[in-house]
Amino acid sequence: MKRQRMRLLQATLIAVFSCTIVSDANAQQRVVDCSQDHALCDLENIKTIDEEWNNTVLRHCRISNKRTGIVIRNVQNFTLERCVIENISKGSGIYMNPMHPSQNVTLMGNTLRNIAKNGIAAPENSVSHLTIDSNILVDVATKGRRGLHHGIYIQTPASRIVDNQITRVHDGNGIAIRSSGEVSGNVIRDTGKSGVGYFNDHPAPRPSILAISGNTISGYGQRASGRAGIEVLTNSPRHLVIDRILIENNLVAGANPVNCNDHKDCTVR
Repeated sequence: MKRQRMRLLQATLIAVFSCTIVSDANAQQRVVDCSQDHALCDLENIKTIDEEWNNTVLRHCRISNKRTGIVIRNVQNFTLERCVIENISKGSGIYMNPMHPSQNVTLMGNTLRNIAKNGIAAPENSVSHLTIDSNILVDVATKGRRGLHHGIYIQTPASRIVDNQITRVHDGNGIAIRSSGEVSGNVIRDTGKSGVGYFNDHPAPRPSILAISGNTISGYGQRASGRAGIEVLTNSPRHLVIDRILIENNLVAGANPVNCNDHKDCTVR
């Protein structure tokens, strides 16, 4: 029923209104702008992003005052851009579904406010080639109590988490990353645990590297005073430990800025 309605709405808008679903010449993606394409942006369509949204940029959508935010599943070449997700009372703001993996997902320029659990969550096997760029997250993990919910929580390999602003993570880390990838240029303030935390409980490709660079971190450890601004933990099965971690050019304001613990190849400079 949802798919039939989606096709009908698309055909109607194109044929009757000559609407603003256009082709992005560079990325070869259609663009759906919710400031204009109101029918396509009905809440029931945008709460679950699936194959109907393949090769699409979705802009200016809004989800407010709901139990859960957006679920992304089984979609390819999808960008969520300049959307607002706020006042989510039970779940995460954006959640990648691991039962139905996606490919080539970009989250760019979105605002997430007052989120009960994780701001953005990508469990293991949920997505390949994930980019999280220039998003604003404020007051996330508001209902977490054991340090298990984070601003951005990534378990998938080779993800890029760049230039985000994360403020007031009430439970865990600003960015919790469990595999390889890039964490750079983020501004992270006031977190329950670390600004950036790595833990080796999910697999990474071989060889693998995690680069943490150019981040600005302050006000960390508000629920766990012993945690570093950037913390590397490797006390799960050793075969899951990432090969190399490079930590450089970060500005960490506070005691205990970086802790590599016993990682065999963790470079700080």
